[in-house]
Amino acid sequence: MKLHLTKSNIFIIIILVLFSLPVFSQTKVYEGTINRKYDIEMHLNFTNKTIYGYYFYKTKHLPIALFGEIKGTKIKLVESDLIDTSIFFQGVISEMNINGQWKDISKKKELNFSLTQIEATDSSKNHLIKNGDYENKGNSGKYSKYCSIYYIDKNFLYYEFSIANYNCDGQVFGIAQLEKNGLAKSLKTSNVQGDCTLIFTFSNNTIKVEEKECDSYHGASCTFGGEFINK
Repeated sequence: MKLHLTKSNIFIIIILVLFSLPVFSQTKVYEGTINRKYDIEMHLNFTNKTIYGYYFYKTKHLPIALFGEIKGTKIKLVESDLIDTSIFFQGVISEMNINGQWKDISKKKELNFSLTQIEATDSSKNHLIKNGDYENKGNSGKYSKYCSIYYIDKNFLYYEFSIANYNCDGQVFGIAQLEKNGLAKSLKTSNVQGDCTLIFTFSNNTIKVEEKECDSYHGASCTFGGEFINK
């Protein structure tokens, strides 16, 4: 029996194959300087055109969370919180380099930076964490909580939370470190102020989140904590 495929059949098959493929997520590590003076190391997870990651000054090794995007050869990485986006890297990305300016708009400060790629790994192969967006099991029309999780490398992951209901709302993002038995704990960085701590427990496609001392991010009547399911 001969199978006859029309152009429309072939198109549908191609679309189904593309959607069945796993999302490729690559982490690239860069070294370089800001203002030819401050040595930094940057770890960036590239998932499609979206970027999640962190960088640190080599004198401190304190990770600073980053998120951003690529448009053509242009790249922008925000290091401030999700509301105040006045501190960021902006420049041009090539096969092995990123060059541009680090800017602090509020302080009217602008410094040149230059980065060179030193390493690249496939970060989609972490079997413990499923990269992507998660929603809270208790979400409803009046109450919603969401989080995004992306594994970067070296047991570090990027997290982002948002919460909204009739009497409180808030958001936070930062870097957490995997420990053992599917547990991860948020790190103290310049993105997360005060004593706010988030503890993650990963299991299959779900995340259980416990928070401590994070009221300043969302108010006293709600929490980032709960159980989240991968969407």
